[in-house]
Amino acid sequence: MDFWQTWLPASEPGRLLKPFSGIDLMTEKRQAIYFSRDRAPAMGKTRVLIADDHAIMRVGIKNILIRSSEIDVVGEAANGAEALKLVHELRPDVLILDMEMPVMDGIETARRLQAMNSPVRILVLSAYDDRQYILEMLNLGASGYLIKDEAPEVIVDAVQGVANGDKGWISRKAALRVQR
Repeated sequence: MDFWQTWLPASEPGRLLKPFSGIDLMTEKRQAIYFSRDRAPAMGKTRVLIADDHAIMRVGIKNILIRSSEIDVVGEAANGAEALKLVHELRPDVLILDMEMPVMDGIETARRLQAMNSPVRILVLSAYDDRQYILEMLNLGASGYLIKDEAPEVIVDAVQGVANGDKGWISRKAALRVQR
């Protein structure tokens, strides 16, 4: 059984996901859910690298994140190959990773980071809510999978949560796809 299958409910009508930590943060304001913490909170500002092939998305995500005094966007990549290089050079705490990019996609980027035993935590932010993408990324160690239509405060909360060791940040829309 995959790690992520341990928190997907077999049958629980009325609930999207069952947190194995016993914490349920599904609220009307928060559109994403997180489940477990596997290390102590990060000290200082959270260092973030954004990897997305659309410049307008990188700028928009950066503008959302820099509103938080606890987040420092240390770099931007237009594809997975650039992201790998910058992860090695800049040592971010969190990599915000798009799925579909030229040169190297998000899945291959995550696969290579896992093979390198990189300590960077991956938060997928994608327009795609395909069940296979979601499950593959979570099984490759991504700490979360958000859809790009999330509210800005959810993205900020997810980045901070992932940096602090939370796993299982997932958009409700993505969670519904995984449950099917």
